[in-house]
Amino acid sequence: MKMTKFVKRSIALVGLVVTLILGLSLTTAQAASWHTGTPAILRGNWNSNAKTETDHGRKVIVYYSLSFTKKTVGNSATINKKTLEFRIRPVQYRKTGKHTYLIRTLFVDSQGTILNVKQINKKKIVVGTGTKNTNKETYYKTN
Repeated sequence: MKMTKFVKRSIALVGLVVTLILGLSLTTAQAASWHTGTPAILRGNWNSNAKTETDHGRKVIVYYSLSFTKKTVGNSATINKKTLEFRIRPVQYRKTGKHTYLIRTLFVDSQGTILNVKQINKKKIVVGTGTKNTNKETYYKTN
């Protein structure tokens, strides 16, 4: 049985359309990938507002600081003008939304921490812990 040119083209077109539809429906959305380091937009030093807290029955003034460099995240707590600092590396980040990032710290024993960082504007970020974004703290750019 001979097929006309029109029939051949129609079959080819239907095959192409079916292939495209199946191909598009089978393609899943890829989750954003993890990148090494920290987002450039967050780099610099950030401080929380000072708070008065009670420590063993006495009042202390506490504020927290975050420092983002290209490859590290620094974290410190200042209590009555005495500072305890940590520098954590390596870190990775993933953009989860507009001006929102997950920053993952990695340790040798596969334990880590996730910070949920949302940039409000150039001078203000809100940082929470974990993917559920709990324990939120507001930080302000210092430099």
